[in-house]
Amino acid sequence: MYAVSGWNQKFYTVDMDTGAAPQSGSTGFQNGRRLAVNSTGVIYGIDNFSPYTYNKTTGAATLIGPTLLPNLVEAADFNSNGVLYGMEGGGGSDYLHLRVLVTINLTTGLGGW
Repeated sequence: MYAVSGWNQKFYTVDMDTGAAPQSGSTGFQNGRRLAVNSTGVIYGIDNFSPYTYNKTTGAATLIGPTLLPNLVEAADFNSNGVLYGMEGGGGSDYLHLRVLVTINLTTGLGGW
């Protein structure tokens, strides 16, 4: 299991037996969250408006491209067919923005409804 700090660029590898999560690297520039792993083991993450891939050993993040969605992406996961879904919206000062299920293109980063 892997984790990324939401504010200090740290990448962690979580030991599933002990729960220990030592820092194993740094994203290098990006403060990620919303991690999802596809069926081949590639780690993806979405930081607000852009998806990234992560190197499992170093934690280095590589930008795929902007989603061009109007709101932040708040969650991410793959379905059994390898499609990356995200939950867009919910931000703003009132946190009442409509939440919409979107897909994320793994080649371009573009988000769609």
